[in-house]
Amino acid sequence: MSILTQISQSPIKAAPDVWIQRIVLLKQITPDPVVIRDIPLRKGLNVIWAEEPESDEDTGDIAGHSAGKTTFCRLMRYVLGESTFSNKANMQATTS
Repeated sequence: MSILTQISQSPIKAAPDVWIQRIVLLKQITPDPVVIRDIPLRKGLNVIWAEEPESDEDTGDIAGHSAGKTTFCRLMRYVLGESTFSNKANMQATTS
C-alpha cells in the first residue's frame, strides 16, 4: 500500500503526515556502511539549488544544470510511493 493512500485528507493539520528529516545516500551497507552524502532537511521550506560557475570557461565541478536537483525530487517521490515519479523509461528501469 502506498504511503500516499494513508495520508489524512483533513484541511487542518497539527503536524505533517510525512516528515523527511534526513537523507543518507550509501555506497554500501555491508560489511560497514559507507556514506556518500548526508543531507539534513529542516522544518519549513528546503531549497534545492546548485551554485552556477563564475565564468563560461569554468568546467570544474558540476554546477547548476545536471547537479541532481530533479533526481533528488524524484527520489523523494519514489520513496513516498508516487506512481508517476519519473518518465516511463526511468520508471521501467526501477522495476527491472
